[in-house]
Amino acid sequence: MANGIVGVAAKNKDLSTTVSAIKKAGLVCALSGAGPLTVFAPTNEGWAKMPKDMREGLLNDPKRLKDVLTYHVVKGKYDAAALDGKRSITTLEGQSLMLDNKDGKLIVDGCIVTTPDVKASNGMIHMIDAVAVPERGK
Repeated sequence: MANGIVGVAAKNKDLSTTVSAIKKAGLVCALSGAGPLTVFAPTNEGWAKMPKDMREGLLNDPKRLKDVLTYHVVKGKYDAAALDGKRSITTLEGQSLMLDNKDGKLIVDGCIVTTPDVKASNGMIHMIDAVAVPERGK
């Protein structure tokens, strides 16, 4: 678990809000399993971009938080090269994330991947600069 997705994220000070959100949503076990999983993890700066009342409301609503966080997770281990050229990928939440590549940067649902390919024993983490929010009515 220490080298799994949650453990690796917990060691990164820029992901402390995401790790806290994972705990609040009850997703530690799901993200600590065998996987493999790929997680698009919003940085603390990414969380800070969200309006404060919206962010606090989300962080205090475990069910909605779980939906938003599982929207950042896909089955399989995908490095940035494997995602290049894909147009979309289905999340654990059930909806698809739109993928794009602009000026050599991977874009995931409008969020820029700032640090790609952070390896974990059960998958891959890509740090993104914002929180992607799924459409409400899946």
